[in-house]
Amino acid sequence: MIFAKNALEFYPDTPNYQNHILSGSQVSIKNIFTNPSLEIFINTNSPLDDEIETLLESYHITLPIQAPNAKIDTKLHLKVDLQNHSIDYKGIFKSHNADIMVNSIPFYSEYISVNMDNHLINVNTKNSSYKNYLKGDSNFILDTTSKTLSGDLLIHSFLISSDSTEILSIQNHLLPFKVNFQEHNQTLIEFPTLKLLSTLKDDYYFEFNDLNALLPFSQLLQEYKIQQGYAKITTKDFNEFYGNLSVQSTQNILLDKSNNQPLNSFELQLHYNPTYFSIQSQDENFIFRQNEQSKQLTLNNLGILIDLEQLKTSSKQNTPFIIQGKNSNLHTKKYTILSDSFSLSLINDELKATLTHKNGRADIYKKGDSITIDAREFGDLFFNTLIGQNAFSNGRFFLNANTNEKGVLIGKINLLNTSINQLNTLQNLMAFIDTIPSLLSLKMPGFNDQGYYLKEGNIVFGLNQDFLAIENLDFIGSSIDIKGKGIIDIKNQNIDFYAQLITAKSLGEIINKIPLVNYILLGKEGTISTSFSIKGPLKNPNITTQTTQDILLSPFNILKRIVTSPLEI
Repeated sequence: MIFAKNALEFYPDTPNYQNHILSGSQVSIKNIFTNPSLEIFINTNSPLDDEIETLLESYHITLPIQAPNAKIDTKLHLKVDLQNHSIDYKGIFKSHNADIMVNSIPFYSEYISVNMDNHLINVNTKNSSYKNYLKGDSNFILDTTSKTLSGDLLIHSFLISSDSTEILSIQNHLLPFKVNFQEHNQTLIEFPTLKLLSTLKDDYYFEFNDLNALLPFSQLLQEYKIQQGYAKITTKDFNEFYGNLSVQSTQNILLDKSNNQPLNSFELQLHYNPTYFSIQSQDENFIFRQNEQSKQLTLNNLGILIDLEQLKTSSKQNTPFIIQGKNSNLHTKKYTILSDSFSLSLINDELKATLTHKNGRADIYKKGDSITIDAREFGDLFFNTLIGQNAFSNGRFFLNANTNEKGVLIGKINLLNTSINQLNTLQNLMAFIDTIPSLLSLKMPGFNDQGYYLKEGNIVFGLNQDFLAIENLDFIGSSIDIKGKGIIDIKNQNIDFYAQLITAKSLGEIINKIPLVNYILLGKEGTISTSFSIKGPLKNPNITTQTTQDILLSPFNILKRIVTSPLEI
C-alpha cells in the first residue's frame, strides 16, 4: 500500500476473483480528506462468464454479451464517489477467435472489441458468423441506460437456400439496424432498409412489412415474381423456420382455372430447414415440397403453364421432380390440355407422364430425344381445346406415336364417329365448292355447310421441329370420303396439301354390277372423285382444282373413258 498526495493505493499480490486471475489489477482511494472516491482498475484475461458478470453487476454494469469459453482481455476502470455512491466506468474488452452470446444468440467472431464509457458501449467485430448463414462485420453503440442499440452490419455473406434456390442471399451489403431490449424477456431488432422487425424471446419472430425491399436479395421472390406483400417468419433455433405470407405477384405459371388468367394474390405458408423446404397456399390448392430426395408440386383446381425448355433443363438434374394435378389443366405457350388428373415425373433427362380427362387416358415416356405417346378414348372437348378451335362435335380420338432412329416422331391419329364443323380448311373448301356450280352436287347430307360427318378417320404423320408431314390421310364419311397427303411448315404456319374427294358411293354399289358402265360413269375406282390442292396459311388456306368446271361430270371425260375403256378392261 502506498499513501501519497492525499491518496491511498493498493497493489494486490496475485489477486483473483472466483478463480479468475486479476494480475495487474489495483485499487486506490483518492481525495480522502476532501471528496473521497474509490477507483478500481481490473485487469484480466479470462472468460466473460457468470462470475465476471456478477462482478460487473455489483457495480451496476450490465453487458448483453457473454463469452464463457473465450479469453477476454479486460481493462476496466471504475470510479465510485464515496459520498453519493455514483459510479463512473470506462473499459476495453478484446478477444480473438471467440464464441460469444449476444442476448442468447450464439456467434463466432475472429475479433471483437468492446469500448465502454459509462452507459455507452461501442462494439466492433470482424468476420463474425452465425452458423452457416451469416458472416460479416459489425459496429454498433449500446446505451445501457435506454437499453437500446444502433449501428451497422456489413454483411459479407448471408444465405438461406434450399437445393439450388436461394431463399435469401445478401452479399457485401451494409445494413443499418436498431435494437431495443428494454423488456427483460424479449429483444426487438429493426432493419429499416429491409422493412424488417424482429422479436427475440423464447421464439424468434421476423416481420417483413414490405417484401419489395427483399426482392434484390431473394431468388425465390424473383422466381415467383413477388412485387409486394407481407411475411411473418418464426423460429425456435434458427434452424427450423415457419412463415405466413400475404403477397401480390405478377407470376404467369399458376392460372385461375375459370378464366385461364394468372393468379396475382396469394396467402401462403412456408416451412424451411436445411434439408426440407415447402411453400403452399392456405387453401392447399398449391403445394410445393422439396427435400434431399425429390421435388414435388401438387395442384388442385388450378391451371399451370408448362415451360417445355425449363422442363427439359429440370429433367437433367439428379433429383426427381414430380408434378401432380387434380382438376388442373396444363398449358403451354401454344396449347391448352384439359385434365381431370395428371402426373409428371422428371429425372436425369427422363420424363414419365400420365393424364386423364373423362374417358380418355394418355401415357407419355420421353428419354433424351426419344418419345412414346399412347393416347386413347379422348372426347371432342379435349381435342377442340387442344387445337384451339371448336372443330369437332362428338367422337372418340386416339393417338399413338414413337420417335424413329432419325429423331422424327412417327404416329397415327384415329377419329371415330365425329363431325368436323368449324375447321378452317373445311370451311374454305365449302366456300370453294359454292363458287363452281358443277361441284355443288358434292354437297349432300353428311358433307355440307353444316359440317362433315366422319365415321372413321386415320392420319399417318411424321413430325420434327420444322415440319409436320401427313403421309396419309384417309377419312371415311357417310357420303364423302377424303384421301390426301401433304406437309405443314410449323415455323411459318403454312400448308401444302393434296386432297381427293370421293363421292357417289351408294350409286357405285348399284352400278358396280355392270363393269363397263361402272368404269365409264364412275371411273376406275368405282366412285366419282375430284382432286383439290390446299395451300397457304393454316388459318386461311387457298383451295384450288385443275379445272374451273366439273372434270368428273363433263362429256369430255365420259368420252375419254369410252375411248380408253378397252385398254383398261
